[in-house]
Amino acid sequence: MTHFSLAVSNRWKDKNGETKEATEWVNIEAWGRLGEVCQEYLKKGSLIFLEGRLKTDKYEEKGETRYFTKVVAQSLEFLDKRPAEEPMMAVDEDPGDYEA
Repeated sequence: MTHFSLAVSNRWKDKNGETKEATEWVNIEAWGRLGEVCQEYLKKGSLIFLEGRLKTDKYEEKGETRYFTKVVAQSLEFLDKRPAEEPMMAVDEDPGDYEA
């Protein structure tokens, strides 16, 4: 299992024509072979297409219940340009088998 944060950026032009950008950080968890591929090949700034399911976990801190949501990765495609090659893709065989 590996976990990492993924930056998701949105760009738009405001009413004055200025380009604006907002970035959200999403926590990702990858299991099995997909997790191994992420550990081995992902680097800061890598462009990827990731699909997965949302999972909300909870924990206790100072007597309060806290919740956090993450994406459990099910498939990943590398979008970085690779000369004379197709994008590399990794799919977890059975993402339902893993529990966190």
